[in-house]
Amino acid sequence: MSDLNAMTLDLDAPPAERWAGIEAHADAVAELVAVYKQDIGQVDEFRELLTYYRDAYIPLDQQVELDSIAARTGVDPLDLTLVNVYYDAFKHAMACTAFGTNTPAGPLHARNLDWHSPRDALRRHSQVHVYTSGGEVVCKSLAWPGFIGVFTGVSPGAFAVSLNAVVSEDPPGEGMPVALLLREALVACLPFDGAVEHLRASPLVCDCLLLVSGTQNDELAVVERTPTRGVVRRAGSGHVAATNDYRLLGGHGAQAAVDALRATSDRRYDTTCARVATEAPTDADACLRILNDRHVRMDITVQQAVMSAAEGTLVANAVLR
Repeated sequence: MSDLNAMTLDLDAPPAERWAGIEAHADAVAELVAVYKQDIGQVDEFRELLTYYRDAYIPLDQQVELDSIAARTGVDPLDLTLVNVYYDAFKHAMACTAFGTNTPAGPLHARNLDWHSPRDALRRHSQVHVYTSGGEVVCKSLAWPGFIGVFTGVSPGAFAVSLNAVVSEDPPGEGMPVALLLREALVACLPFDGAVEHLRASPLVCDCLLLVSGTQNDELAVVERTPTRGVVRRAGSGHVAATNDYRLLGGHGAQAAVDALRATSDRRYDTTCARVATEAPTDADACLRILNDRHVRMDITVQQAVMSAAEGTLVANAVLR
């Protein structure tokens, strides 16, 4: 369940028709585009580069989806592309805390999405996207109007995944936007081990931490990624957590120079691990109590979610101020 509005996307429909109804959210799409452009600057300054990247690395179906949304909402298609590659270009504005833990019903996967958001736009416009095929739910994600990728999502009977920001000293790479890679994996309904390996090995543009949970207890892992390197950190004692530091790959030097967000990473990580180990949460409410701990939740937390791949559930809310 969720207290957010939901949009249903029929993957069997032509890409140009999947986002029919997005017109009702045209004002939200326009505001979100303005927020992203405020952070990055004018798209005109790198329009040629953005066009090249879109054509080279965004799958054609998703390009058509973006063009359709832009036409239906009256925004520039490249501006909308920017919205969907924002993490890859400007992840320094994000933080995030996530954990996965064993329960009698299989793993629960909980996360705070922490993101600077002028005018509280990301919280106000949060919604759930439900992807279907053959009349069945393929996956669900916690997102925003105009955003076709995934930062937080679950494929029922397969796996759940959430993305946390991190910074290495490795140079940018060449590959799909990470949010679209996550959507691709969820839509494919990959089994847990297949999802972990796919996310570990796929070429990426930038760094990220990906917490992955499956349907069976101990199917819990954090994939630590740079554009060209990937390692898997498995659960210990029935749980695993991620904030904004590499625990296996190392590379703290670059992170220390980014900004104050990472200064809270260890505190959030230690508090989360301690509370999960002590309290052994078995339902969404118990997970949310940990996410709302004053040493875990941040002033920039905009979304919270608790997912179960075994049960196919996504309990999501926009954080109240």
